Amino acid sequence: MGVNAAGNTTCTSTTVTWTSTSSAVSTNIEYGPAGFTPGSGTSLTGLTGGTTNLTGLTPNTAYDVYVQAVCATGTSPWSSAAMVTTLNGPQPTLTASYTVLSTNPVTIQFNATTNASSVAWTFSNGGSATGTSTVQSFGTNGPAFAVATVNNGCGAVSDTLNFTVGMGENALPTHFHPCPP
Repeated sequence: MGVNAAGNTTCTSTTVTWTSTSSAVSTNIEYGPAGFTPGSGTSLTGLTGGTTNLTGLTPNTAYDVYVQAVCATGTSPWSSAAMVTTLNGPQPTLTASYTVLSTNPVTIQFNATTNASSVAWTFSNGGSATGTSTVQSFGTNGPAFAVATVNNGCGAVSDTLNFTVGMGENALPTHFHPCPP
């Protein structure tokens, strides 16, 4: 029985393919960190179709994968180990920025440039949002922040934007003279 674990490999998953004998009714797989003792790994049983995805793996880690055919008359011996190493990158990148849209109330647009597929934001005003662009309003003067976080399976990165909220007063002057006497 042949096994290939070097198909579509990411930082946290790999695709395993195998070729079973024509008499196989299903397949068992056992995998674990390279050099693990068979019987102590993670087992998947009753698989059909010749392919499956192994998920929840650790980035930049070598794994051994064994395959066994299940036939009506019993099981085959385990295959030789297929070796696969999960990727170490690309690590996520993130650059966060903001633009003040208005000052009363203070409304700010936050933007993230990233190679990750999603962005999560948390704000000092208690708000949260997702997406590469979001708008928040701040109603209290003083120090404030926004934190953008991205994760792509190879790691997580956060960028904190610190700024000061200052809402101007639009009061009339205390000595207003509409027209000279």
